[in-house]
Amino acid sequence: MTVPQKRKLTNIELSIQKHIKDNFETPFLAGQVNHHDATFDSSAMNQWVDLIFLSFEAGKKGASLLQVDIYSRVGGRRTGGDRLGMTLADLADKFHNALHVRNIQIYDFSTPASPTVIAKAKLIVRNSNGKFREPEDTQNFAAEDHVMRRAITYRFITLGEVSQASQYYD
Repeated sequence: MTVPQKRKLTNIELSIQKHIKDNFETPFLAGQVNHHDATFDSSAMNQWVDLIFLSFEAGKKGASLLQVDIYSRVGGRRTGGDRLGMTLADLADKFHNALHVRNIQIYDFSTPASPTVIAKAKLIVRNSNGKFREPEDTQNFAAEDHVMRRAITYRFITLGEVSQASQYYD
């Protein structure tokens, strides 16, 4: 039996990345968000974001966890830097706003250059305490090598996983 497009892990992961690109990366940090690229070079950047999926269970009666690492250089190479962490906090707020939505559309990425909408296929952000649109966890780390870091973990589930399973699973 073939897995339906709305439950394929690749479609779910790429749909989340597309939403982040459209609602955060393009307006605020074009070219400064690392989507699993081993060749990504942040050495000349004052701010950047790394995204890594910790688990891939959405669409399989579970949740997908995305860790968002936001970085800000204290002694910035281009400007005075982010001594007080204000840029880091501002980027974290903008990222949270990008994911503070009712739902995220799941697309079919069979043709990556032109993904198509999958009808009745949505993701939601819901933490393990049941709060919608809220991160699972947020941690601040002490500056290392003049770089501050905030790690935010988001938990994604398909909309069908909060409704009756018999109505959703094929």
